[in-house]
Amino acid sequence: MSPAPGLPRDPYTFAVLCRELQLERLIRQSLPPSSHLAIFAGWPEFEHAAARADCAIAVVPWLDEAAAISGLRALKQRAQDVPLILVTHSDPANSRLLKDVKVDDVVWINEVRPRLTATIEKLSGATFLSKVAREAERASHLPPIVRELIAMACRHEGTLPTETVVARALGVSRTTLWREWQKTAPENVRLEDFFDWLLLLRAFARRWAAKSWAAAARELGSARADSRPLSTAAHGASLEGAGDPVDGGTLRGV
Repeated sequence: MSPAPGLPRDPYTFAVLCRELQLERLIRQSLPPSSHLAIFAGWPEFEHAAARADCAIAVVPWLDEAAAISGLRALKQRAQDVPLILVTHSDPANSRLLKDVKVDDVVWINEVRPRLTATIEKLSGATFLSKVAREAERASHLPPIVRELIAMACRHEGTLPTETVVARALGVSRTTLWREWQKTAPENVRLEDFFDWLLLLRAFARRWAAKSWAAAARELGSARADSRPLSTAAHGASLEGAGDPVDGGTLRGV
């Protein structure tokens, strides 16, 4: 996905629809300082940029304003894999109109500071993994067990699943799981490497939130985060020992 003009790709880009200066300041203050924001007052410009951003935030105080619901629908149709967050007033009139809106999450304006960062963090990794799961299910060249393995592991919520958990859910032994994986996996890519890759994706989904890797490890709740290399033996360190995010979220020494 190539970035739109004015939307740097690293470390994290946001397209924001906002027409009120006070609310714009609130959004800026609620996001990590390293974030790149492109803010628009009009729907066409916002929709174009949002389709190429990492996350879209539509600040629409009142959903009964002209073009609000139709604009949100059009954007979600055009950019299905981009997380779309609606920021609006907590009001009975707005609540009634939410049934007509298709967004990934809603944050009330009076809760932006405590909730916006956590909402983006939750959606950023989940959206990409959902796309991986869909692609795996359509990959006819993969054995059925491998397709199910990838899709299930990517969609698993909560702590990172283990090979044993996934094998049990698929009704096969770990040995069968490993054997099927080895039939189609590239050379030297082990099943445990795939699960380490999942760990990395979930950890990096938290990187821009200015959290330490140790904090990410605790939130992931996985034994891998505490004791296993991140992706290859070359890293030689777990999340717990990787240090804090530096220069927009890169690991020290990587």
